[in-house]
Amino acid sequence: MCCICLSVQPIYAEFTEEKLSNPESLSAEDWFEIGNIFFDNDELSDAVGSWHNAMYLNPDLSANAWYNIGLAYAAAQQYNDAVSAWENTVAIQPDSAMAYDNLGTAYAILGMADKSLEAYNMAIKLAPNEPKYKADRDALIAALGGTTTEKETPLSPLVSIVALCAAMICIAYMKRKYV
Repeated sequence: MCCICLSVQPIYAEFTEEKLSNPESLSAEDWFEIGNIFFDNDELSDAVGSWHNAMYLNPDLSANAWYNIGLAYAAAQQYNDAVSAWENTVAIQPDSAMAYDNLGTAYAILGMADKSLEAYNMAIKLAPNEPKYKADRDALIAALGGTTTEKETPLSPLVSIVALCAAMICIAYMKRKYV
């Protein structure tokens, strides 16, 4: 069953009052765009709800919706949820280098260095000409002293702050991009 998000405010000019008065008539694409509008206005839980509605109505939007849901969770510093969302993204669209890079950053913040390195390496494999992915991986390796460990190791507070800043910059940059 679709959970229709009813808190859409008429100030969002992209949608007519008539459409908003009957949320059940909104298309999946409408819900997706409403999610983007909510995200742009830092209304993260409404954004997540709108993207869930979009997925329910059109499963073809699932990879993009899960990707954006991951961005919303990361913006709210809910990194475990962001990881779950981006794992759903790559399960649906395994060629999403951006999702793998975001996974790498979230794993690093959570102290999962080996998973982070694996995700960054997959992003690089998928998009070898994207310098950001190599820079993210190299920053992780440098933070680990030039090596990785066999087990998950929490990063130092300073490295976690740097990873968090990188994630926030990525979120700001990727706000409206799709997978």
